[in-house]
Amino acid sequence: MGRVLQTRAFRWLWLGQVFSQVPDKVYFVLMVELVARRTDRDPTWTSAVLLAYTLPTVLFGALAGALVDRWHPVVTQVVSNLLRAACIALVPWVAPESPWPVVVLSFLVSTFSQPYSPAEGATIPRVVARDDLLGANALFAATVIGSILVGFLLGEPVVVRLVPEAPWLPAFAVTAMYLVSTAFLAFVRLPPGDHAPAARKGSLLADFREGMGYLLREDAIRGAILRQVALYAMFAAVATLAILYAQARFGLPYTWLLSAAGAGMAAGSWLVGRWGDGRARFVMMRGGFLGASLALATMALWVRGDGPTTMAGISPWPCLMAVGVGLASAWVAIPAQTLLQEEVPEMLRGKVFAARDVATNLATSLPMGGVGPLAAQFGLTPVLAVMGAGMFALALLPSPRPAVRED
Repeated sequence: MGRVLQTRAFRWLWLGQVFSQVPDKVYFVLMVELVARRTDRDPTWTSAVLLAYTLPTVLFGALAGALVDRWHPVVTQVVSNLLRAACIALVPWVAPESPWPVVVLSFLVSTFSQPYSPAEGATIPRVVARDDLLGANALFAATVIGSILVGFLLGEPVVVRLVPEAPWLPAFAVTAMYLVSTAFLAFVRLPPGDHAPAARKGSLLADFREGMGYLLREDAIRGAILRQVALYAMFAAVATLAILYAQARFGLPYTWLLSAAGAGMAAGSWLVGRWGDGRARFVMMRGGFLGASLALATMALWVRGDGPTTMAGISPWPCLMAVGVGLASAWVAIPAQTLLQEEVPEMLRGKVFAARDVATNLATSLPMGGVGPLAAQFGLTPVLAVMGAGMFALALLPSPRPAVRED
């Protein structure tokens, strides 16, 4: 991963990612806390603001991908940052006693965020050599995990403490980080002759149909996306179960398990970047699914008894199993993302990445709502065992062959 940082354009792009990922997480905490304070912690309003934040992904995600393929990818990220910063700067000041401004502005922030991820994914293969894509994606994946740890684990107590007295301060900090990200992105330069996408004719609907037609034709691309979707659905289910059962069954805070899984994914990202070059992408994904299956099966065996119920019963094993889940996940997520960047034509990358993002967000929302009732009905061990069996089944899927590209 160190070699890829020697590329100046990629280095600025990565720094832009660092300072856009962290404020995403901090703003999420800020928005929930502001609504909770303004409604006396009414769960209906909390659900409303979460829905406002997630709904644009479903409504506008595919459209954002079609637009990204028509726009300059770096300019798209800059504009996205500036619009989000402008909205967040208004949050604590507009009708400070009402939750409605937070709900509306959260919807707008999420809407303006939709083009950012596909534009970022489309920029990486334009500033990084093909042989360095795996290392570049490994570094980006590690950064995402780091932003989660910083934004949630460190940002949450700070935001919760500041909101009652100075709600403008966390909003100012989030706005400032988006502006810093924008400053770094302003230095990103595409290679000569690659300053802007070619002019596109036809409607956005035609672009969307073109992208869907491509996905239906290309088995390898579709297979990589389906594996990413399944992986993130599993990860969302594990995170939900950790929140619900960590204290009762493992005797430790759920943040420990989530942090352990994040540390495992960061370590896995480093290992993929260090030793993944030259390995077949689907073979790496198969190994990742096997590792996740083993980690989940081990966790299912661990919780089959009553488990510890107090902090005195803390054991390092649950955290090690969570590390295993994160470690294995990196060996699926990073090769899949790299394969998409290697094989998807430049004019279709925005649409394909956006379709992947929409499918991933939909897939992760289902486990969050359903895995808890299933565990309550059938028990935690059977649910973990079924999830492990699902990961094992994915490891057995045949590897589709990428289409032959004419470079």
